[in-house]
Amino acid sequence: MLRKEKTLMTRENAKACVAFLKQNGYPYILKISNYTTEIVSEIYNIQFMQSKRGVQCFAAAAKIKSDVKGKEKPVVDKDSLIYFNHDFKRDAFHPEVINIDLRSAYATALYNEGILSEATFEYLGRIPKLDRLASVGMLAAQKHVFHYNEKNKITKYEKIFSENENFFYFAVLIVERIMNHLRMISGHAYLFTWVDGIYVKNDPEIIAEIEAFLKEINFRYKVETLTNFEVKVTGKVKLSFEKDGKTKYFQVPAKPSLFAKDVINFLTNKNDHNNENLQTKTFKKSN
Repeated sequence: MLRKEKTLMTRENAKACVAFLKQNGYPYILKISNYTTEIVSEIYNIQFMQSKRGVQCFAAAAKIKSDVKGKEKPVVDKDSLIYFNHDFKRDAFHPEVINIDLRSAYATALYNEGILSEATFEYLGRIPKLDRLASVGMLAAQKHVFHYNEKNKITKYEKIFSENENFFYFAVLIVERIMNHLRMISGHAYLFTWVDGIYVKNDPEIIAEIEAFLKEINFRYKVETLTNFEVKVTGKVKLSFEKDGKTKYFQVPAKPSLFAKDVINFLTNKNDHNNENLQTKTFKKSN
């Protein structure tokens, strides 16, 4: 077997290698993960990096992987996890709405549970947000393996899940439980929860109680004020509000399971955009 080589060449270079194998009748194995494409054959054993994430992201992922190594894997039903919730049943308008977002939610969840070391957690806090998100998401990265014969026909397909994925879903579960508790605290002021953030009517006492709880459980957060928050319920739930002088339009996903896939794809770096683009993709603009 040839020694595996790594290269920073693009996916186009990987395609060129595959084309050469195909044209010359070589059997090969194509391994595609969230971050790399690997080609294994009698003449190639080479791995192509296909992510736009920086070196810090992969360094952080290595630190996380080292921290979870040897630890007992949590038992989590990933298909039952809830990423958003709401109580919208009719049209509504709120002059002001408060959005409270957890900061570094999944990394903090794992750190507070003793899964991540202090050194790793501090490192995560120093790198860009998207690198941090992707590095934690790598715990749940998947690999697709295609076996091709000399006629370029697929003879076998495997989908390989990360042995560490339940650590990632455990973080999701912790954040879900926090969001559920914040919903309970919010009471009549509750509007909706979205991954790691909660939207409530502007009630100072409730907001103070939410902040006190988050401080008690050692989660950092940010608070934003949204104005002209409008809800339209016409079979679908459509939202609009003003933030930083701009009007945002969202449509609440009808199928939570599909939204869950969007979240996981984003966090595991399949969708290499910022969180605002994730929302735009999931919530279609209202007419």
